[in-house]
Amino acid sequence: MAQNTPPIRTFEEDIANSMREKQASIMHIALAEQEAAQEGGQRTEISRTSSFVYIASTFFILIAVGVTGYLLVRPMEKIITIMPITENAVEILKTDTQIRVLFDETKKDKVLTLLRATSSISAILGVTTRIIPYVEESESDGTKIARALSSDVFLKNIFLNSPDTFRRSLRPDFIYLKIGNTALESVLIFQTNDYERTVVGMNSWQRTMVDDINTLFGGTRTLEVFEQYEVIENVPIATSTQTGTPTAKNRLVPIVQSAATSTPVTTLETRSRIVSDSITFISSIRKNVEIKTAQGESGSTYLVYGFPTRDVLVIAQSLDTFLQIAERLKSNQ
Repeated sequence: MAQNTPPIRTFEEDIANSMREKQASIMHIALAEQEAAQEGGQRTEISRTSSFVYIASTFFILIAVGVTGYLLVRPMEKIITIMPITENAVEILKTDTQIRVLFDETKKDKVLTLLRATSSISAILGVTTRIIPYVEESESDGTKIARALSSDVFLKNIFLNSPDTFRRSLRPDFIYLKIGNTALESVLIFQTNDYERTVVGMNSWQRTMVDDINTLFGGTRTLEVFEQYEVIENVPIATSTQTGTPTAKNRLVPIVQSAATSTPVTTLETRSRIVSDSITFISSIRKNVEIKTAQGESGSTYLVYGFPTRDVLVIAQSLDTFLQIAERLKSNQ
């Protein structure tokens, strides 16, 4: 009976098998390392791609946010841009800068303070700054716009004594500005609808015009007057005494004696008192323009007004400023 005899292993065969297994293991390791390297490269590529996508997404998101913000804020630009009162408004004088003041009828004192403020206004010689009082209005779609205040509303609220005749004779658009001169000075420029009525209105306003205008321009016509008084001290004083015996009718017989207590001394004392400067409007012609100057008895000039043309009225704080604005108006035509 035949028996299966296991093959005889020799030392040389064992060495060969071991070498083959070892080589196979090394190849497996090499293949694994190669696959890992390829996988790492793919991961690096994927990581670079992800970073690019992230940056691009962030960029587009920022653009989208910016566009959305612009579209949301854009309607508010109308508040920054002051709309004219009338569609056919003409800018009769170009100014260097502008300042806007929201007009609130319930806070007139605050509005006046803002209109008079000069801290943010250039005082450089000849530089003009227009101060625009405005109100906010709502459109039919709810959008708010800013519209310049009309001359009638402005005069009625700022100059309480301005005559109705004067206000009705003016066009709605006007200019209130400050100009750098020897000091910052204020100017009002109105356009007239009816020259004759404007003249009549100004004449009737002269009684209170200086005080009214000063509420906006600043200043006052009250003066501190110093006067000298003669003071006499130690004046001789006359004294009298009465002596005697009472009679039945209770009478006294007076005996008068006079005596000087000291020698009189005269001194001068300076005293001050507050008075209101008396105003006179003086007419004159300068550079072919008839003007009226509010001249005080003290010699002070409070304001100057006139018509450089029949349809333009200028009220200024001084003659130099009036003439300067009149020249600019002519060159702007």
